[in-house]
Amino acid sequence: MLVGIFRDGISYKKAGVIVSGIVPQATCSTTLSLFAEEAPAAPEQDGRIMQVMDAINQRYGRGAVRLAAENSESWKPHQERLSARYTTQWDDIIEVKT
Repeated sequence: MLVGIFRDGISYKKAGVIVSGIVPQATCSTTLSLFAEEAPAAPEQDGRIMQVMDAINQRYGRGAVRLAAENSESWKPHQERLSARYTTQWDDIIEVKT
């Protein structure tokens, strides 16, 4: 897949892009964010974004660019960094001895 753009001697780094705020065109005028600082994108702009995503996926393969809301089985949060669940797990409750 990358044979056509690979250059020997160049260091490469894996990166990702998060695309958010994309909604179906029919709901564009009715779905607004409570915290939005700028006006929502025009329907024409949303259509263009989808065309670009489709073109990238056609060129580099299905799933090369995905929406943030899409389920990805390959990504999981770091389980060792979870906060304690004091209100839902008996084992996480702090015991104070006097």
